Amino acid sequence: MARLLTEMTAAVVSMIAGISGIIALLNSKLGELRTYIASLEAKGFDVAKYQVQLHRKLAFPMVGLVMTLLAVPFSFVVANRGALYGIGIAIVIAIVYWAVLSAFEAFGNNALLHPALAAWAPNLLFGAAGLYLILTLET
Repeated sequence: MARLLTEMTAAVVSMIAGISGIIALLNSKLGELRTYIASLEAKGFDVAKYQVQLHRKLAFPMVGLVMTLLAVPFSFVVANRGALYGIGIAIVIAIVYWAVLSAFEAFGNNALLHPALAAWAPNLLFGAAGLYLILTLET
Protein backbone atom coordinates (compact mmCIF):
# COMPACT_ATOMS: atom_id res chain seq x y z
CA MET A 1 0.00 0.00 0.00
CA ALA A 2 2.79 2.42 0.91
CA ARG A 3 4.61 1.60 -2.34
CA LEU A 4 1.47 2.29 -4.37
CA LEU A 5 0.98 5.61 -2.58
CA THR A 6 4.62 6.56 -3.27
CA GLU A 7 4.27 5.69 -6.96
CA MET A 8 1.02 7.66 -7.24
CA THR A 9 2.61 10.66 -5.53
CA ALA A 10 5.58 10.51 -7.90
CA ALA A 11 3.22 10.31 -10.88
CA VAL A 12 1.24 13.35 -9.70
CA VAL A 13 4.42 15.35 -9.08
CA SER A 14 5.69 14.40 -12.55
CA MET A 15 2.39 15.42 -14.12
CA ILE A 16 2.41 18.78 -12.32
CA ALA A 17 6.00 19.39 -13.44
CA GLY A 18 4.99 18.62 -17.03
CA ILE A 19 2.03 20.99 -16.89
CA SER A 20 4.12 23.79 -15.41
CA GLY A 21 6.68 23.24 -18.17
CA ILE A 22 4.00 23.57 -20.82
CA ILE A 23 2.69 26.76 -19.20
CA ALA A 24 6.22 28.18 -19.08
CA LEU A 25 6.72 27.33 -22.76
CA LEU A 26 3.41 28.94 -23.69
CA ASN A 27 4.27 32.07 -21.73
CA SER A 28 7.69 32.30 -23.35
CA LYS A 29 6.15 32.03 -26.82
CA LEU A 30 3.60 34.70 -25.94
CA GLY A 31 6.36 36.88 -24.53
CA GLU A 32 8.38 36.47 -27.71
CA LEU A 33 5.35 37.38 -29.82
CA ARG A 34 4.65 40.44 -27.65
CA THR A 35 8.28 41.54 -28.01
CA TYR A 36 8.15 41.02 -31.78
CA ILE A 37 4.92 43.02 -32.04
CA ALA A 38 6.39 45.85 -29.97
CA SER A 39 9.53 45.99 -32.13
CA LEU A 40 7.52 46.06 -35.37
CA GLU A 41 5.19 48.70 -33.97
CA ALA A 42 8.16 50.84 -32.95
CA LYS A 43 9.41 50.66 -36.54
CA GLY A 44 6.03 51.86 -37.83
CA PHE A 45 4.70 48.62 -39.31
CA ASP A 46 1.06 47.57 -39.23
CA VAL A 47 0.85 44.96 -36.47
CA ALA A 48 -2.92 44.33 -36.42
CA LYS A 49 -2.52 40.83 -37.87
CA TYR A 50 0.05 39.87 -35.24
CA GLN A 51 -2.05 41.30 -32.42
CA VAL A 52 -5.04 39.26 -33.59
CA GLN A 53 -2.86 36.13 -33.61
CA LEU A 54 -1.63 36.92 -30.10
CA HIS A 55 -5.18 37.22 -28.80
CA ARG A 56 -6.25 34.08 -30.71
CA LYS A 57 -3.55 32.14 -28.88
CA LEU A 58 -5.19 33.21 -25.65
CA ALA A 59 -8.80 32.73 -26.82
CA PHE A 60 -8.50 29.40 -28.62
CA PRO A 61 -8.21 27.17 -25.52
CA MET A 62 -11.70 28.30 -24.54
CA VAL A 63 -13.21 26.63 -27.62
CA GLY A 64 -13.61 23.38 -25.71
CA LEU A 65 -15.70 25.07 -23.03
CA VAL A 66 -17.77 26.93 -25.63
CA MET A 67 -18.47 23.77 -27.62
CA THR A 68 -19.42 21.97 -24.42
CA LEU A 69 -21.93 24.72 -23.62
CA LEU A 70 -23.41 24.19 -27.08
CA ALA A 71 -23.31 20.39 -26.91
CA VAL A 72 -25.26 19.97 -23.67
CA PRO A 73 -28.62 21.24 -25.01
CA PHE A 74 -28.20 19.30 -28.24
CA SER A 75 -27.49 16.11 -26.34
CA PHE A 76 -31.05 16.21 -25.00
CA VAL A 77 -32.47 16.80 -28.49
CA VAL A 78 -30.40 13.97 -29.98
CA ALA A 79 -31.91 11.49 -27.53
CA ASN A 80 -35.25 11.96 -29.28
CA ARG A 81 -34.05 12.10 -32.90
CA GLY A 82 -31.12 9.71 -33.13
CA ALA A 83 -27.34 9.71 -33.34
CA LEU A 84 -27.09 10.67 -37.02
CA TYR A 85 -29.03 13.86 -36.31
CA GLY A 86 -26.57 14.69 -33.52
CA ILE A 87 -23.56 14.10 -35.76
CA GLY A 88 -25.09 16.31 -38.44
CA ILE A 89 -25.77 19.11 -35.96
CA ALA A 90 -22.20 18.85 -34.62
CA ILE A 91 -20.74 19.15 -38.12
CA VAL A 92 -22.93 22.16 -38.94
CA ILE A 93 -22.01 23.90 -35.67
CA ALA A 94 -18.29 23.29 -36.29
CA ILE A 95 -18.49 24.68 -39.83
CA VAL A 96 -20.44 27.76 -38.69
CA TYR A 97 -17.97 28.33 -35.83
CA TRP A 98 -15.02 28.06 -38.23
CA ALA A 99 -16.66 30.52 -40.65
CA VAL A 100 -17.40 33.03 -37.87
CA LEU A 101 -13.86 32.64 -36.51
CA SER A 102 -12.41 33.28 -39.98
CA ALA A 103 -14.67 36.30 -40.57
CA PHE A 104 -13.76 37.93 -37.26
CA GLU A 105 -10.07 37.19 -37.87
CA ALA A 106 -10.31 38.93 -41.25
CA PHE A 107 -12.00 41.94 -39.63
CA GLY A 108 -9.24 42.12 -37.04
CA ASN A 109 -6.44 41.65 -39.57
CA ASN A 110 -7.78 44.59 -41.57
CA ALA A 111 -8.10 46.74 -38.41
CA LEU A 112 -11.89 46.91 -38.71
CA LEU A 113 -12.19 45.48 -35.19
CA HIS A 114 -9.98 45.69 -32.14
CA PRO A 115 -7.64 42.63 -32.13
CA ALA A 116 -8.95 41.37 -28.78
CA LEU A 117 -12.57 41.63 -29.93
CA ALA A 118 -11.74 39.92 -33.22
CA ALA A 119 -10.19 36.99 -31.36
CA TRP A 120 -12.71 36.64 -28.54
CA ALA A 121 -15.99 37.47 -30.33
CA PRO A 122 -16.64 33.97 -31.74
CA ASN A 123 -16.19 32.45 -28.28
CA LEU A 124 -18.44 35.10 -26.75
CA LEU A 125 -21.16 34.67 -29.39
CA PHE A 126 -21.21 30.88 -29.33
CA GLY A 127 -20.78 30.78 -25.55
CA ALA A 128 -23.75 33.11 -25.11
CA ALA A 129 -25.79 31.00 -27.52
CA GLY A 130 -24.90 27.84 -25.61
CA LEU A 131 -25.72 29.44 -22.28
CA TYR A 132 -29.05 30.66 -23.64
CA LEU A 133 -29.88 27.18 -24.94
CA ILE A 134 -28.98 25.63 -21.58
CA LEU A 135 -31.10 28.11 -19.65
CA THR A 136 -34.13 27.64 -21.92
CA LEU A 137 -33.80 23.85 -22.16
CA GLU A 138 -36.90 21.94 -21.16
CA THR A 139 -35.99 18.75 -19.34
